[in-house]
Amino acid sequence: MKKLSKLLVLISVLILGISVNVFAKEDLYLVVDRKKVETDAACFIEKDRTLVPIRFISEALGSKVDWDKDAKKVTITSKDNSQKIELIIDSVNANITEKNEKKEATLDVPAKIVNSRTFVPVRFISEALGVEVNWDNENKVVIIGDKSKYNKDEFTKLRQNEKAKSPEVKKENNPVVKKDAVEIEGGYINPLNGGCLYIMKNDEGPNIYTITLLVYNPQTFQDQVIGQAKLTMRADGKSATWQNEEDTIVFFDAKGIRIKNDLSGPDGNWHVRMKESSSYSVKDRKVFEDGKVIYDNGKFI
Repeated sequence: MKKLSKLLVLISVLILGISVNVFAKEDLYLVVDRKKVETDAACFIEKDRTLVPIRFISEALGSKVDWDKDAKKVTITSKDNSQKIELIIDSVNANITEKNEKKEATLDVPAKIVNSRTFVPVRFISEALGVEVNWDNENKVVIIGDKSKYNKDEFTKLRQNEKAKSPEVKKENNPVVKKDAVEIEGGYINPLNGGCLYIMKNDEGPNIYTITLLVYNPQTFQDQVIGQAKLTMRADGKSATWQNEEDTIVFFDAKGIRIKNDLSGPDGNWHVRMKESSSYSVKDRKVFEDGKVIYDNGKFI
C-alpha cells in the first residue's frame, strides 16, 4: 500500500535533487584559507544548518579522505597522521582519534550523501578539524580558516557579476496562466505498474514544476526515485509541456493527469491523483483508494 505521506518523505530526500538547488541562482561559496574552493557539489542550508562537502575541505587543508562503500564510512586522516576522523553516513555519531586518544563527537545533523558527495554540518568541521569557521551573510560565503585573510570585496564583486550576467526569463517560457488553473502539485499513481509521480513547484519560474518518477523496488520493499524532469505550465492552466517537448503534453484535472506522447494511445496514459490521508494500491489496472476501486481500466469510478 502506498501513502502520499511516505512519498513526501522520499521527495524530501531529494534535498539531494531539489533542496540543494534552493540556492541555484546564488550558490553558497566555500572559501578555505582565503582561496575559493571549486566543488562539483555546492554547499547548502538545511534546517538552519549549513552543510558542506567534507572531501573538498579536508583535501584543501591537506588531509586524506577514504571511503568504505560497504560500511558507508568516511575516514579523514590529517597530513601528519596525527588525527583521524570516522563518519558514518546517516549517523550523528563520529569518532575522532588524536595523538592516540579516541573520543566520540556528535553532529548537529547526520552526515549525508548528496550528489555522490558526503556532507556534514560546518560546525563539525570547526570542532573536529580545529579550524575557524565564519559566515559572510551578505555574499553567502562559508569561510574556513583564518578570517583575516578573507577578502570580502572580492566576493561582493563576484556576486555583482553574477547578477549582471543572470539571463532574464523569457516570457514565452512563462505564460500568463488563467485564474481557473488546476492545482497540479501532489502525488499521482500509475494504474499500469503502480509507479508514482510527484509534482512540485520549481523556483526557476512562476510556471515551472519538477516532476519526479518513483517505482517500487521489490528488493528494498520501498519506492525508489529513478528520474526527474521539468514541466512548463501552459497558458490554459490545465496542461503543461514536458521538458519543452511540444509533442509530449501533460493534461490535468481534479482526478489525475494524462500524459500524451508519441508512444501513448489517443488519450494518453492516466495517473490517478492521490490524497494525503489515504492509502493506495494497484492491481489488474485498477487503482484502489483505502481498499475501494476508484479507477478501472481507463475509467474513473
